[in-house]
Amino acid sequence: MEEQKKSFRNEFYEKFRTVCVPILEGFEKERKIYFYITIFLFIMPVLALIGGGIHAFFVYAPAGTTNLSTIDFSSAWTAGIIALIISTLLITVIKKFFENKVKEKVMPILCQCFGRLTWSYGQYSSADILRRVGLIESYSKYYVDDVFTGSVEDVPLEIAEVKYTKIVHDVDSEGRSRTRERTIWDGVLVQFKMNKSFTGHTIVKPDSLVKLSGDFKLHHTTLEDVVFEKKFDVYTDDDVEARYLLTTAFMERLTKVKTAFGSGKISCAFYQDKLILGIETNKDLFSVASVFKPVSDEKQFFTMFEEINSLVKLIDHFNLNQKIGL
Repeated sequence: MEEQKKSFRNEFYEKFRTVCVPILEGFEKERKIYFYITIFLFIMPVLALIGGGIHAFFVYAPAGTTNLSTIDFSSAWTAGIIALIISTLLITVIKKFFENKVKEKVMPILCQCFGRLTWSYGQYSSADILRRVGLIESYSKYYVDDVFTGSVEDVPLEIAEVKYTKIVHDVDSEGRSRTRERTIWDGVLVQFKMNKSFTGHTIVKPDSLVKLSGDFKLHHTTLEDVVFEKKFDVYTDDDVEARYLLTTAFMERLTKVKTAFGSGKISCAFYQDKLILGIETNKDLFSVASVFKPVSDEKQFFTMFEEINSLVKLIDHFNLNQKIGL
């Protein structure tokens, strides 16, 4: 199986260098334009702050004063903060616009190197699965970034970057009510269709003091692995099946995945005929086409390959392409 993964890598490198680089070089002039725009947006808050300060000095300073402490520079700080917010938003929009424009051209080519995968952006019809299986609480909104769907080694899979948020109402330190959007989960959602059949519903979540699954149909159960129990909580509606699925080998693999992704939290669910993984990470995965580097800079794309490949390798990691136990 390692030979096949090596073949994925070699094919990716070959297609990138021979097919994608000529396409990417056509974006270089556009990248430079966005680069200069981004640099201006970086310095815009400073310019706004300086301009506001000069305005305050000449308009509000007492005649003949040389004491800056007597001048109200609050308008200058306000201008700087507003400019910072606007520039940050514009930089984010520019980054994603250019990145997706590039990906639309090259991802159909590069995804072929993994099997039958396709790439899309911003739409994912299965985003509600984490809530339905009990891995996250109810949410108000979700935001989708990169999505990969298809099959590898005849195992259907879906990979999606998703952020879930909730609208909350609270009171600030001065007693004023406010409404804000709070992130409740941000990371990578991975779904594998299994060739093993099971009828129960079992979930694994990070260890917590309060043993509540979020689904009244599931109850907390204890496994024999003490080390695993210290890191995770298991909830199920079928204790016998849960113990069959959560073998010592599987629990070791799940722990290694958590370590490999540097994730503070990882959870999983066995639901219907799927293994569902939720890997929380603050990193923007699958990111390429930085305006600060040549578009054809291969390091960006090879990093993206390793990120996708690390998720594809979970098929072998959990024996999903075999009809033997996990």
